[in-house]
Amino acid sequence: MPLFEINFYSSQVFWLSNVFGLFYLCLSRIIIPRIKHSIISRTNLTDIDEEKTKELNKKSEELEKFKKQQMLKLQEEISDIKQQALRQLEKTFNEKKAEVVSNLKFKTKKVEDQMKVYNKKFHDLEIEPCVNVAAAVIEKITGKTLDIELINKIAEKNKL
Repeated sequence: MPLFEINFYSSQVFWLSNVFGLFYLCLSRIIIPRIKHSIISRTNLTDIDEEKTKELNKKSEELEKFKKQQMLKLQEEISDIKQQALRQLEKTFNEKKAEVVSNLKFKTKKVEDQMKVYNKKFHDLEIEPCVNVAAAVIEKITGKTLDIELINKIAEKNKL
Protein backbone atom coordinates (compact mmCIF):
# COMPACT_ATOMS: atom_id res chain seq x y z
CA MET A 1 0.00 0.00 0.00
CA PRO A 2 1.49 3.28 -1.04
CA LEU A 3 0.03 5.17 1.88
CA PHE A 4 2.22 3.42 4.34
CA GLU A 5 5.44 3.51 2.36
CA ILE A 6 8.11 5.86 3.60
CA ASN A 7 8.94 7.15 0.13
CA PHE A 8 5.54 8.81 -0.13
CA TYR A 9 5.52 10.44 3.33
CA SER A 10 7.18 13.64 2.18
CA SER A 11 4.63 14.31 -0.56
CA GLN A 12 1.78 13.47 1.83
CA VAL A 13 3.14 15.83 4.50
CA PHE A 14 3.63 18.53 1.84
CA TRP A 15 0.03 18.35 0.62
CA LEU A 16 -1.30 18.00 4.13
CA SER A 17 0.51 21.12 5.27
CA ASN A 18 -0.52 23.06 2.12
CA VAL A 19 -4.20 22.09 2.45
CA PHE A 20 -4.33 22.84 6.17
CA GLY A 21 -2.34 26.04 5.65
CA LEU A 22 -4.81 27.22 3.02
CA PHE A 23 -7.65 26.16 5.23
CA TYR A 24 -6.10 28.07 8.14
CA LEU A 25 -5.55 31.20 6.00
CA CYS A 26 -9.16 31.09 4.72
CA LEU A 27 -10.47 30.69 8.23
CA SER A 28 -8.26 33.32 9.85
CA ARG A 29 -8.46 35.94 7.10
CA ILE A 30 -11.96 35.53 5.66
CA ILE A 31 -14.39 33.39 7.62
CA ILE A 32 -13.50 34.20 11.25
CA PRO A 33 -13.46 38.02 10.71
CA ARG A 34 -16.89 37.81 9.07
CA ILE A 35 -18.26 35.72 11.95
CA LYS A 36 -16.61 38.07 14.45
CA HIS A 37 -18.10 41.11 12.72
CA SER A 38 -21.53 39.45 12.65
CA ILE A 39 -21.36 38.56 16.35
CA ILE A 40 -20.21 42.08 17.31
CA SER A 41 -22.95 43.74 15.26
CA ARG A 42 -25.57 41.40 16.75
CA THR A 43 -24.25 42.13 20.24
CA ASN A 44 -24.42 45.85 19.54
CA LEU A 45 -27.94 45.50 18.19
CA THR A 46 -29.08 43.50 21.19
CA ASP A 47 -27.46 46.07 23.52
CA ILE A 48 -29.22 48.86 21.66
CA ASP A 49 -32.45 46.87 21.67
CA GLU A 50 -32.07 46.23 25.39
CA GLU A 51 -31.58 49.95 26.02
CA LYS A 52 -34.58 50.80 23.86
CA THR A 53 -36.59 48.11 25.60
CA LYS A 54 -35.67 49.50 29.01
CA GLU A 55 -36.58 53.03 27.88
CA LEU A 56 -39.87 51.83 26.43
CA ASN A 57 -40.62 49.86 29.59
CA LYS A 58 -39.99 52.99 31.68
CA LYS A 59 -42.24 55.02 29.41
CA SER A 60 -44.85 52.29 29.56
CA GLU A 61 -44.74 52.26 33.37
CA GLU A 62 -44.99 56.05 33.45
CA LEU A 63 -47.95 55.94 31.09
CA GLU A 64 -49.58 53.25 33.22
CA LYS A 65 -49.14 55.40 36.33
CA PHE A 66 -50.51 58.42 34.47
CA LYS A 67 -53.45 56.33 33.26
CA LYS A 68 -54.21 55.19 36.82
CA GLN A 69 -54.05 58.77 38.10
CA GLN A 70 -56.35 59.95 35.33
CA MET A 71 -58.77 57.10 36.00
CA LEU A 72 -58.87 58.03 39.69
CA LYS A 73 -59.52 61.67 38.80
CA LEU A 74 -62.26 60.66 36.39
CA GLN A 75 -63.86 58.38 38.97
CA GLU A 76 -63.85 61.23 41.47
CA GLU A 77 -65.36 63.59 38.90
CA ILE A 78 -68.00 61.00 37.99
CA SER A 79 -68.81 60.53 41.67
CA ASP A 80 -69.14 64.30 42.13
CA ILE A 81 -71.36 64.59 39.07
CA LYS A 82 -73.54 61.73 40.35
CA GLN A 83 -73.87 63.41 43.75
CA GLN A 84 -74.79 66.74 42.14
CA ALA A 85 -77.32 65.04 39.88
CA LEU A 86 -78.85 63.19 42.83
CA ARG A 87 -79.10 66.40 44.87
CA GLN A 88 -80.67 68.24 41.94
CA LEU A 89 -83.06 65.35 41.32
CA GLU A 90 -84.02 65.22 44.98
CA LYS A 91 -84.56 68.99 45.03
CA THR A 92 -86.74 68.83 41.92
CA PHE A 93 -88.63 65.86 43.33
CA ASN A 94 -89.31 67.68 46.61
CA GLU A 95 -90.48 70.79 44.72
CA LYS A 96 -92.84 68.73 42.55
CA LYS A 97 -94.04 66.81 45.61
CA ALA A 98 -94.79 70.05 47.44
CA GLU A 99 -96.61 71.35 44.38
CA VAL A 100 -98.67 68.15 44.09
CA VAL A 101 -99.47 68.17 47.82
CA SER A 102 -100.53 71.83 47.57
CA ASN A 103 -102.73 71.11 44.53
CA LEU A 104 -104.18 68.07 46.27
CA LYS A 105 -105.06 70.10 49.36
CA PHE A 106 -106.62 72.82 47.22
CA LYS A 107 -108.67 70.35 45.19
CA THR A 108 -109.65 68.41 48.31
CA LYS A 109 -110.88 71.64 49.92
CA LYS A 110 -112.75 72.52 46.73
CA VAL A 111 -114.39 69.06 46.58
CA GLU A 112 -115.29 69.26 50.28
CA ASP A 113 -116.94 72.64 49.68
CA GLN A 114 -118.82 71.26 46.70
CA MET A 115 -119.92 68.25 48.76
CA LYS A 116 -121.24 70.58 51.44
CA VAL A 117 -123.17 72.57 48.82
CA TYR A 118 -124.58 69.37 47.28
CA ASN A 119 -125.45 68.00 50.71
CA LYS A 120 -127.27 71.22 51.60
CA LYS A 121 -129.08 71.20 48.26
CA PHE A 122 -130.02 67.56 48.76
CA HIS A 123 -131.49 68.22 52.17
CA ASP A 124 -133.21 71.37 50.94
CA LEU A 125 -134.60 69.59 47.91
CA GLU A 126 -134.98 66.22 49.58
CA ILE A 127 -138.63 65.89 48.64
CA GLU A 128 -138.21 66.27 44.89
CA PRO A 129 -135.91 63.23 44.35
CA CYS A 130 -138.09 61.13 46.65
CA VAL A 131 -141.23 62.16 44.75
CA ASN A 132 -139.57 61.33 41.42
CA VAL A 133 -138.53 57.89 42.67
CA ALA A 134 -141.96 57.23 44.18
CA ALA A 135 -143.66 58.29 40.93
CA ALA A 136 -141.41 56.03 38.89
CA VAL A 137 -142.09 53.04 41.18
CA ILE A 138 -145.86 53.61 41.15
CA GLU A 139 -145.87 54.01 37.36
CA LYS A 140 -144.01 50.72 36.98
CA ILE A 141 -146.36 48.88 39.32
CA THR A 142 -149.64 50.33 38.08
CA GLY A 143 -148.64 51.09 34.52
CA LYS A 144 -150.41 54.49 34.72
CA THR A 145 -148.86 57.95 34.63
CA LEU A 146 -149.09 59.96 37.82
CA ASP A 147 -149.53 63.62 38.47
CA ILE A 148 -146.20 64.61 40.01
CA GLU A 149 -147.48 67.98 41.14
CA LEU A 150 -150.17 66.27 43.20
CA ILE A 151 -147.59 64.02 44.85
CA ASN A 152 -145.36 67.09 45.55
CA LYS A 153 -148.24 68.84 47.32
CA ILE A 154 -148.95 65.73 49.41
CA ALA A 155 -145.26 65.40 50.31
CA GLU A 156 -144.96 69.06 51.32
CA LYS A 157 -148.02 68.84 53.55
CA ASN A 158 -146.49 65.83 55.30
CA LYS A 159 -143.13 67.58 55.70
CA LEU A 160 -144.53 70.58 57.53
